[in-house]
Amino acid sequence: MSPEPVNRWHARRVTRTLWLVLLVSCLEALAAEAAQRWVWRGDGVSLTLEALPARSVAAFYAARGFPEAVARDIASACVLQTELVHGAQSGKLRTDLSQWRIRPQGGRPQGLSPKTRWMAKFEAEEVPPAALVAFRWSTFPWRVELAPGEQMRGMILYGLAPGLRFDVEAPLELGGELLRARFTGVRCPDDEKPTKSEEE
Repeated sequence: MSPEPVNRWHARRVTRTLWLVLLVSCLEALAAEAAQRWVWRGDGVSLTLEALPARSVAAFYAARGFPEAVARDIASACVLQTELVHGAQSGKLRTDLSQWRIRPQGGRPQGLSPKTRWMAKFEAEEVPPAALVAFRWSTFPWRVELAPGEQMRGMILYGLAPGLRFDVEAPLELGGELLRARFTGVRCPDDEKPTKSEEE
C-alpha cells in the first residue's frame, strides 16, 4: 500500500478522535449546567439523570449543524443527560433502553421513543449528515455493556412536556443479576427550576 492512502487513513482517524474528544468535552460542559440531578446507587453501580436547560441543548445542536427550529424541537423533548458508572469489582454491566419504562404524572407506563424514530424524522427534515452523526454520538446508546471501571454518558430524549414530572424504571443487569434503578418525581427541564440534587 502506498504511503498516501495510509496517511489519509491516519488523518481521518486523528480527525475523528479529536472530534469525539471535543464532543465529550461539550457534553461535560452541558452537565455542569444541569438544573436538577437525580442519582441511584446499588451494588457498586450508579445511574445519574441530569435535567439540561433547554436553551443549552438547543444551542448545542444548532452549533453542530441542526436547523434552529429542529434544535429547538429536540430541546423541548425533555432531554436528560444520563451517566451510567460500573463501580463494581466484577461482572459485565448491561442495560437496554427498550426495557426502560417511564410513567408521566397521572399517566400510564410507556417506553422510550427509539433513536431510529428521531433519526428518520431528522432525515425527512433534511438535517445535514454531519449533524446526524453528532446526534448519534451525543445521545445515550440504545444498548450498553460496560466492564468494571467503565462508564457511559449521553443524552436521552424522553419526549415529554417541559416541567412535567415522571417516574423512571431502568432495568440493569450486573453479572447476570437483575437490578432495578427507580427514580420518582423526575422533572422535565423548563429552564426555570432552581438547582437541586436528589438521591434515590
